[in-house]
Amino acid sequence: MEAGRWKSLAVAAQASGRLDFCKADSNDLKWLIKEKLILDEIERERITDVYRTGCLLHASAAGASNKEIYEHHFKQADKRFKRITEILLPYVSKSQQIAGSKAGIGETPEEMRENWAKVFGNPDDPEVAARIKATIEELSKRSQVKQSEKTESSRIKVRTKVKRK
Repeated sequence: MEAGRWKSLAVAAQASGRLDFCKADSNDLKWLIKEKLILDEIERERITDVYRTGCLLHASAAGASNKEIYEHHFKQADKRFKRITEILLPYVSKSQQIAGSKAGIGETPEEMRENWAKVFGNPDDPEVAARIKATIEELSKRSQVKQSEKTESSRIKVRTKVKRK
């Protein structure tokens, strides 16, 4: 495992309480398997978060009907997506990030807009624009609910740790 990847994921595992490196035994095969499984799962969660965030950002950009506004929001969404990727997956190289951001979509905002129109309809159409807005609102609500659940879960963990001491 790459050192930067291991360090980033190991810190997350220790901080979340999934692994306790004080009890680590690098000669114990069970420990090594457990460590690999947990670190792989944390990475999958991070990758999912990156893609979910990217989808939300692109969905919000797709709602703009004016071409200049759309391109502005597309560029802003792309910058934020890259920054979030750097934060959650710091060990992924820039070339891998660029390749991943272009996979499956056009390389330009115009191509992405054309692909969007082919699949979902023209965003300038009021009916399509209303569906886009409803989707953005629903995804935002889900994201807020999930964040609230994570916050509450971490509060419960903190309270439990405090009571044990």
